Amino acid sequence: MGVTLWDELLPGQPLFFALPPDSFRFHVAPDGADERFAIEREQYILWPLEQSGDWMRVRAVSPSDYCAAPGAARQDTLWIRWRAETGRPRVWFYTRGC
Repeated sequence: MGVTLWDELLPGQPLFFALPPDSFRFHVAPDGADERFAIEREQYILWPLEQSGDWMRVRAVSPSDYCAAPGAARQDTLWIRWRAETGRPRVWFYTRGC
């Protein structure tokens, strides 16, 4: 039996924040300034593009294009802190797919 680390698992998954909505933060760069990107609870998806330590560059889409026909969604490429200082993930994924 092997162990899969969050660093290895999460970059391959469509993600969402595992936090209350008032804790969602997007950034222009790791440790950079906040960047505004309005999302509604459960109406968005984060597609990982690259990872740098506790930071992940994502394509944020709202409303979500995961398990749905593409529509007139807003999207932007932004950075998020995916791992908290405690080492626990700040994002999660749908374990059963669509």
